Amino acid sequence: MNDGERKILSIRFLVVSLIFLALAGIEGLLMRFRILNTLTEFFDEKHFYSMMTAHPFVGVYGWAYMAVMGAFYFLVPYILKKDIYSKRAAYASFWLMLIGVLTVWTTTFVTHYAPLYTLYWPIPIAYNIIGWDIHSILFFGLGVTLILGGVLVFFANMFATIFLPPRHTDDASPGAWHVMRELLVTAFNLDKIKAKIKKTPEYTAKAFNYPVFVVAVFRGCVDTTL
Repeated sequence: MNDGERKILSIRFLVVSLIFLALAGIEGLLMRFRILNTLTEFFDEKHFYSMMTAHPFVGVYGWAYMAVMGAFYFLVPYILKKDIYSKRAAYASFWLMLIGVLTVWTTTFVTHYAPLYTLYWPIPIAYNIIGWDIHSILFFGLGVTLILGGVLVFFANMFATIFLPPRHTDDASPGAWHVMRELLVTAFNLDKIKAKIKKTPEYTAKAFNYPVFVVAVFRGCVDTTL
């Protein structure tokens, strides 16, 4: 992926995140109006609680996560002077996030599915007031699965970009299993434990071989995934 492609990908993330930010803002205003007992003829309690479910997904995953992803996809290669590990994974994370957030949003508005705010006391709402069917549950679950899949793909791709050597066009390039193995080794500090067992002198973890900003970006990737 060249510089132009990375810029276009980052801009796509940014534009979509800004659209979701505007949507989340509109949802917030509508919920405020409903609390003030306005727009009641257009905005009943079913819409209110389903919007309360959609609002955090749109705001957190659609706006914040996608904005951060777009920034990381541009800044990390720029700082390290190396290409993104997987071009296909980068585009996959974009489409997984976009389709996932849209699926969650559409499900809540079309079916009034509101699982996050209908079963918690003392909110005075219950299943028999809102109601939902198996189709809304499945579509909502699909949307959440796509979102989490997009985050995990982004995290693995960013880890590989930062810590693994650049990929080559030959068959000797590290594959997905190698990336996941290295990810688990680094995440659980197994490399340092192994060095202590073997009594390797002056062992330095991989993270200390990179600038503070890059390590901070990777930590942000971990926090984003969690």
